[in-house]
Amino acid sequence: MVLIDRATGATRQFALEDHYASIAGLELGELVPQDIGEQFDNARNVFIYGWFDYNLIAVSDGLAYGALELALKTRANKEGIKFSRPAGLRKLLEIALNRQWLRDNRFPSFVKRDGHSELSAADPQAFCRILLETLPELRNEFAHGNFSVYPPGSALIGLELCAEIIVQLFSEVP
Repeated sequence: MVLIDRATGATRQFALEDHYASIAGLELGELVPQDIGEQFDNARNVFIYGWFDYNLIAVSDGLAYGALELALKTRANKEGIKFSRPAGLRKLLEIALNRQWLRDNRFPSFVKRDGHSELSAADPQAFCRILLETLPELRNEFAHGNFSVYPPGSALIGLELCAEIIVQLFSEVP
């Protein structure tokens, strides 16, 4: 892969340092419980190792979805929510939306890409509802296997979304 400096037109090869820099800023912060942070760090580390073994890129997203599911379960437990049987990612995301734990304007990546414009003007959880439909399907692809080639940019978006959801879940906990 080649990087192009838009100002000068100069080009250079994408390097390991660039790969690392793409993930280095994804921090969960101190409000997130340590066990969740450690699981997410595993996902970030595997993404970095994906530089050396491309197949690990997809594994990193699978680990990030695992950390996300743990975060949702942890928040539900803190709120006293009881389940008669184990809740899956879709059910946990539904609870998070219904309880207003997630809001479109608290996704920096969405606000940056979309400008937080028309999509969320009428419904402050429109983007969250899209995630409710897509994230469980993506997680299931990793959990149950697939033969798809998974580009690093897609994995990075998945890691970024998982991080942003996890941060939202614990930013309002009393």
